[in-house]
Amino acid sequence: QIIDLSRLQADEPLLRAEPVAVADAIDEAVSRHREQAANREVSLVVRCDDDLWVLGDQSQLTEAVANLVHNAIVYSEPKARVVVSARRVRDVDTDVIAIAVADNGIGISEADQKRIFERFYRVDYSRSRENGGTGLGLSLVK
Repeated sequence: QIIDLSRLQADEPLLRAEPVAVADAIDEAVSRHREQAANREVSLVVRCDDDLWVLGDQSQLTEAVANLVHNAIVYSEPKARVVVSARRVRDVDTDVIAIAVADNGIGISEADQKRIFERFYRVDYSRSRENGGTGLGLSLVK
């Protein structure tokens, strides 16, 4: 993760910029975590508009969504629901694709929301030890 983060923060161009089917990236990210979700009794729901494409790197997009899905599962109570969605949004004079991962987890305080994308930042260190991780995931997502 550190190497990926260093490359991304150096503003290196995408290694493989190509058309990416957003639904495929989301499906792959969610499928990576189906067993984890089942073990925690968390249901995963995907709502993705048809025919959404972006120019980018499919593995990077999949990894970013997978990281968000993982966090949503880990910080949700049993029987919770995690919804992963993607839709086209009009932004001034262009369309953008909005991808969201929503859960009913423990939440993040307003103060922590300002810092969660910093490298190695952990909101709850005691729970972080329990759940593992490096504190780099959201930096990579950003």
